[in-house]
Amino acid sequence: MGITANGLGSGLDINGIVGQLVNLERAKFAPKTQQQADYKDRISQFGLIKSNLASLQDAAKKIRELAAGTQKTQNTNPEIVTPTLVNGTNNTYTVKVNQLATKQLVQTTGYNAGKLTTGVAASTQGTLRFTFGALASNANGVADADTGRAFTSNGTTVDLALTANASGEYNLSDIAAAINADTTLKTRISARVDDVIGTPNKRLVIESKGTGTAQAFQIGDAGGAPTNGLEALLFDPAVGSAGDVTQVSAAKDAKAVVNGNIGVASSSNQFNNAVAGLSFAALKVDAATATITGTFGVDNAAVKSKIADFITAYNKTVGNLKANQDKDAKLSSESLPGQIEQSIRRVLAAGADVGGTQKYLSDLGIKIDKTGLMVLDDSAKLDALVASDPNGAVNILGSTSSGNTGLLSNLDKVLKDLTGIAGPLAQRSDSLNAAIRRIDNDRIQFNKRVDRIQERLFKQFSALDASISSLQSSQNLLTQRLGALQQQQQG
Repeated sequence: MGITANGLGSGLDINGIVGQLVNLERAKFAPKTQQQADYKDRISQFGLIKSNLASLQDAAKKIRELAAGTQKTQNTNPEIVTPTLVNGTNNTYTVKVNQLATKQLVQTTGYNAGKLTTGVAASTQGTLRFTFGALASNANGVADADTGRAFTSNGTTVDLALTANASGEYNLSDIAAAINADTTLKTRISARVDDVIGTPNKRLVIESKGTGTAQAFQIGDAGGAPTNGLEALLFDPAVGSAGDVTQVSAAKDAKAVVNGNIGVASSSNQFNNAVAGLSFAALKVDAATATITGTFGVDNAAVKSKIADFITAYNKTVGNLKANQDKDAKLSSESLPGQIEQSIRRVLAAGADVGGTQKYLSDLGIKIDKTGLMVLDDSAKLDALVASDPNGAVNILGSTSSGNTGLLSNLDKVLKDLTGIAGPLAQRSDSLNAAIRRIDNDRIQFNKRVDRIQERLFKQFSALDASISSLQSSQNLLTQRLGALQQQQQG
C-alpha cells in the first residue's frame, strides 16, 4: 500500500501516513499468527484422536467385561414379584406371596366440624397413653388374621395430654397436631384429619410410620391420669375396631413361600437373601406362583454385538489416523498419527497366549485388510466359535481380570500408554501449547515495539509539519515584499 498525504504544510495527513506505516509494520507478525492458528488446529486434531482412542478402549473393555459372565433372569409373573439374583446363579425358584407388609392404620367415625363432643367442663384436660409393641404372628409364610393377635409392648409408652375447648369439645386438628409434635410419637406414628363426604364431615386418622408386626400401637388410658371424655378414642390392636375407632389395616409382615416349603417373612415387602441366591420384592398377594429362572454365563448375542461395535470403533480410529497423514491434512507434518496407528496394528498382529496357544484375530474370522481397516472376513467362523464356546471367544480377546493377556487386554495397555498424562499425545499437546504461549509473549513484545515506532513517527512527522508550516510562512512574507517592491518601481 502506497503512502498518501493531503498536501504540504498544515494540510499534511499525519494520522493517515503514520497509520499506514504502522500497519505495514504490524503485518510482519502475520506469519507467527498463522503459525499459532496452525498449532491450535493441531491440538484440536490430537484431541479428536485421543477421543477416538478412548472410544476404542471403551469398546474393547465392554468385550472384556463379558468374560465375567452375565446374569439373566426370567420371571413368569412379574406382577407378583420382582426378583434379584446373585451374580453366578444358575437355579430355578418358585415364590408364592401370601401377605404383603402393611402399616397399622386406624380412623375415627366422623365428627361434626371436626370436634369430639364430650360434655366435660371447659378446658378439661384428658390424657391418652400410646403404647408401642408387636403383634403375634403366624409362622413364616403363613398369613395373619387382622384381629385376635396378642399385643406385646416393647416398653415404649407416651402419655399425651389434651385440653378441651371452652365448649368441652376436643378438636381433632389439635389432637393430630399434638401427636405430630411430640418428640417420641412423631418418629413412630403420624396423624391427620380427613374430610368425610356429607355430615359428620371430619375424622381423625392415625397410622404407623413403618410396616410390619413390630410397628403396632395401642391407645389406652394413662392409669392415674383420667381420659376425661377421650374414651371413644381408645384402641387395642389385639381386639380391632371398637368405640369410635375403626381399624383400616393391621400391622403385618410380608409372608411368602419359596420353592413350595420354605416360609419367609419380612417387615417390608423387600425380601433380602430370602434363600441362597434370591432376593425379591413382593408386589401383590396372588393365588398364582411365580417361577424365577436364573442362568449365568457368557451371552452369545452380546459377544457378537460387542465385537461388531469394536470393529466400528477401530475403523473410526484408524480411519482418522490415516486421514491425518494425508499431505493436505492438519497433522501432515506430524509423525505421531502414523506411530499410533502402527502401535495399534502391531499389538493386534502379535496375537496373545491363551492357555498356552497363540491366538490371533483370524481365529475369530477377523482380519486387517490392505487399507488397514478391520473387517469380519469369516462370520461363519465367529458364529461357530461363539455357538460352541462363547467363553473361548472372549478368552481370546481378554477379560478385565488383573494380569489377563488376551488380545484386547494387550491393546488396553497400549491405549493407556498412548492416552495417559505422560503419553505421547499429552506430551505433543503440551509442546504445542508451550509454542502458542511463546507466540503470545512475542506478540506482546512486538506490539510494544510497534507502539514505540508509532510514537517516534508521530514526533517526526509533527516536526516535519512544523517545518513546512514555517517555510510556507516565510514564502508568503517574501512574496508580499517582492510585490511591494515591484509596485514602487512601476510608480
